[in-house]
Amino acid sequence: MKRLTGIYLGLLLITVVSGCNQTKFVPKDKFLLKRNSLTITKKSELTTSDASEVIRQQPNFKTLGMKLKLTAFNMVDSAKVANKRISKNQELRQKNLDIKKREKRINDKRIAKAKRKDKEWYTKKVIPLKDTLEPRRFFREWLKYKMGEPPVVLDTTLFNKSLLQLSVYMKKRGFYYGKVNGNIDYGKNRKAIANYTLDPGKRYYIDSVYVNGNSSLVNSYNKFLKKSSIDPLPGQPFDEELLDDYRQKLATLFRNESYYGFSFSNINFVADTTLGDYRVGIQMNLTDRLLKSQDFADSVIRIPHQVTYVKNAYFHIIDSVYMEGNFDKRIRELGLQRMTDGYLTTIDTTEFAQIYFNKD
Repeated sequence: MKRLTGIYLGLLLITVVSGCNQTKFVPKDKFLLKRNSLTITKKSELTTSDASEVIRQQPNFKTLGMKLKLTAFNMVDSAKVANKRISKNQELRQKNLDIKKREKRINDKRIAKAKRKDKEWYTKKVIPLKDTLEPRRFFREWLKYKMGEPPVVLDTTLFNKSLLQLSVYMKKRGFYYGKVNGNIDYGKNRKAIANYTLDPGKRYYIDSVYVNGNSSLVNSYNKFLKKSSIDPLPGQPFDEELLDDYRQKLATLFRNESYYGFSFSNINFVADTTLGDYRVGIQMNLTDRLLKSQDFADSVIRIPHQVTYVKNAYFHIIDSVYMEGNFDKRIRELGLQRMTDGYLTTIDTTEFAQIYFNKD
């Protein structure tokens, strides 16, 4: 930790004193991405920090407001590092050859000694070889490729993709008529600033929810939703993340209420945006289970979700070590197979039968 702190302070001093050329390893016809500038024109639920994460290309990492990692990368000559790595690898290979020769000499002596004493075996000497696949980095190599970070060269293709991604991002958050604009400021020092401007417009909100599915699911939904901690959807923003979170919580609720096999994929939404005044009607579909057909291998069948009851519960005691007597003998006496469904056949079994309780 002290070493890293010292290196960072040294890089900081070098950056301040020398004004390190950040475009040193940027191709002559390219520009270093200096920073991304994102502006939201109106006050809304959107934040620049969240929206910035959507941008496909990020500038070099900053420490204490300075690009010290880029400085570390630029300080070291790539060609010199490559040549020294070649030399180091040759040294490692030679050391490994010497190790193998030494190992052979030792083992030859041990074999000869064993023969003189008429022994049929000997203890083989194994000397670990130097790692040539992931060798230890020397300082300049470590500084450049471990501590350092190569310059982020502006990619206009990624810039245009970011504009599209920001537009999609706003729609997912409920701003369906949001607009995205952008431009690039090219500086004389071959550094560029990517500018993004978001005009979110008005946000859609959920007006009402219609639940569609088999009657058992719909009735159960209406009953246990009242006693759950899940917030109702009406009045909430028409936000894709909010709807996905709702699906996850609702699926967990169904499973907890004995609907075995119910998952978030059994819930989907259809939106009606024709209500006007930025209101959305939601149809929430609770779909059936899809299972593989036993008759046709390549087909699936739909099975309505039903409350699942425990019919029989078996506790398999597969550890036969503590069993008194001979386990195999006892299995044969009972006329059982040693293995059942990939497990040791159990002898002691506790069963729980299905019991119905009459509330009256």
